[in-house]
Amino acid sequence: MANFFQKILNGIEDAGKWVVGAVTTLPRLLTDVQKDATTVLPATIKLVDDVEQIVVVGGKDAASFLATSRLLWPAILAAVADDGTNLTLDAAVITQAQSLIADGKTFDNVIPLFEALFSDYEGFATTVKAALEELETDAANL
Repeated sequence: MANFFQKILNGIEDAGKWVVGAVTTLPRLLTDVQKDATTVLPATIKLVDDVEQIVVVGGKDAASFLATSRLLWPAILAAVADDGTNLTLDAAVITQAQSLIADGKTFDNVIPLFEALFSDYEGFATTVKAALEELETDAANL
């Protein structure tokens, strides 16, 4: 019977240690989360804004590019089916290829947007990784 009460006492003692650890660690965790909110949230919003710009600008240009590329493939197939001997079909391939190249040039305005996204992501990744590592360390002390 004494062994039974000893186990209960040990359980209460362990629970007490955990509560004390939690009480001392939780304020540090809350401070970490508040600090992270001032760095991680703005960085996250910046990435979302970057992606939105790419979608808005790139999506419009991509639609035209895809439509033009859909026209190129049948022209190529028709010219190949005629062994490249039909000047009209061959000229259609060249015309569609030129249109595709011209449409591809519209992506020039998307490239700086991707560069901004990549640049912002580097800062985001560093900030988030440091914040998560600090939270992980503090949470391990619970």
